[in-house]
Amino acid sequence: IPPPLISQYLPLQYSKVRDGALRSTPRELILDHIQDILQQYHAACEGVTTQHA
Repeated sequence: IPPPLISQYLPLQYSKVRDGALRSTPRELILDHIQDILQQYHAACEGVTTQHA
């Protein structure tokens, strides 16, 4: 997947790819994005605010 496309649609994952913490395969990007969204929902249910919610 081209980096500009990742940057446009998955900016949090792009940062992780750029830092070397995440591979830019479709599976890795999707799973990481889902995990980020679930963490936001979990924080909302707990009443915790996040910086990128």
